Amino acid sequence: MIRLASVNIQAGARTDAWHHYLSRLHHQFRFADRSRTLDEIAAALQPFDLVAIQESDEGSARTGGRHLTHELALRAGFSFWEHGTNRRLPHATTGNAVLSRHPIERARVLGLPASRGRGALVVELRTPVGPLTVVSVHLSLRATARAQQGRALAEGFAGRARTLVAGDFNADTLAPELAPLAGHFVRAPGPAFTYPRWSPRRRIDHVLHSPDLRLESEPLGRPFPGDHAPLAVRILTPESPDVR
Repeated sequence: MIRLASVNIQAGARTDAWHHYLSRLHHQFRFADRSRTLDEIAAALQPFDLVAIQESDEGSARTGGRHLTHELALRAGFSFWEHGTNRRLPHATTGNAVLSRHPIERARVLGLPASRGRGALVVELRTPVGPLTVVSVHLSLRATARAQQGRALAEGFAGRARTLVAGDFNADTLAPELAPLAGHFVRAPGPAFTYPRWSPRRRIDHVLHSPDLRLESEPLGRPFPGDHAPLAVRILTPESPDVR
């Protein structure tokens, strides 16, 4: 069994209410100490074997030059990690990442069409349940762009065995732009809603998997400081006690 989490970390910022998007907006543009929230995120992620991350920062003015993916790997005790930057601005960078307790054999950044700064990080791993491909994704806020991005992901990974596509899709479960993916992947079980974390009303974060894998929902035991509720699942194997 492998435990996997997927979470948008909002570049290590803390958001607990709608008004924080305005009152704490400066955290997205200039330096703010993120040590406390990084500790909380790392503590929440420690029980997991794999983590797909969105909105990480490879080191910029707003983080004081700190590489958030690297810092989370160190704080949570992950031996292997990869980071893929999608956008670089004068004050910030943003990208996807994967943390792993198992060896990463290959990693690549996949640019997605129709929207600057959106992309996917594709990681191939060796794990106790066999080889896995994990795709950490962050799709556009615009439905027309998401439709093109969903098609690109479907064309790139449809029919590929032992594959998980996890992340912030910025779209509800039944959104038409996710239909190309829904035709080839199974949505893992999880909470009814993931956003906003303090009063969830929408399910815009998803873990999708190839039909040859079996996943079950996993409880997240610790509070989380970001604006998205994390997703947590167990990847079961034929030897797992819950598999019949």
